[in-house]
Amino acid sequence: MSKLNLGHVKAFNVMKTCFGGFGDVGASKVEFKNYKRYSIVFVPFTGLDNHHCNVTFGAALSASETADTYIWLLRVFLTAVGSQPKVVVTNQDPTMKKAISVAFVDIRHWLCMWHVGVRLCNSTNFKERICGVVWTDILTPEEFESEWEAVIAEFNLEDNDWLSDIFALRESWIPA
Repeated sequence: MSKLNLGHVKAFNVMKTCFGGFGDVGASKVEFKNYKRYSIVFVPFTGLDNHHCNVTFGAALSASETADTYIWLLRVFLTAVGSQPKVVVTNQDPTMKKAISVAFVDIRHWLCMWHVGVRLCNSTNFKERICGVVWTDILTPEEFESEWEAVIAEFNLEDNDWLSDIFALRESWIPA
């Protein structure tokens, strides 16, 4: 849960909201607080509805973060939903990358790029500028690279290691 920046009580509340009352969740807030002690991982399945709003339509609790566990979980998801997604967005977890490549075929696996840091995430100007570059599919790869460099220069981020690393992986996450 800590990798998702989602606390135990918030995770419980998500489960409670999605699946009903305390009895329907199958756990109490105290048990969710204990999940950290037992290293249980909260795995949400979130998508976009036809209004482009985020919707959590499923969730799992896993005692393991191995590729085999994720492969099993994704196959169960596929059986339950009936079709595979067109795009999957995850963090840079190599076990999840492996599981997606095994469980799903012919999909686009993008990496989430929002692990930038509080200072940048709280900057409205940075968010507006970077979103204008990142979340558009009308830019060519060359235009994307030029615009990315302009944003990096504008916000004095040439020495930001994370942004440099994620830019090197741009084929894994950028629509262009």
